[in-house]
Amino acid sequence: MRASPCSLSPQVPQGSVTPFAIANPEAAHVTLLLDHNLLNADRVYVHPLTNTASLGLSPVNLTKGLECVLISVTMENGFTAV
Repeated sequence: MRASPCSLSPQVPQGSVTPFAIANPEAAHVTLLLDHNLLNADRVYVHPLTNTASLGLSPVNLTKGLECVLISVTMENGFTAV
């Protein structure tokens, strides 16, 4: 999820790329889709809600992080729906 000028959340600055933005209340209407290729990678790099740093996570830890913010992760048609 990339924050744009009409960002989903004021807590996520423009230019940040992070699936963790889905945890913000403003994103309640958004369905996050993660491509299966992303989840088969050795490491996934995302911003931690700001674009001043990057986190390198294994796909398992990315999924665990999303589940920690109460987001269910399920596979569907080659995509992971969050």
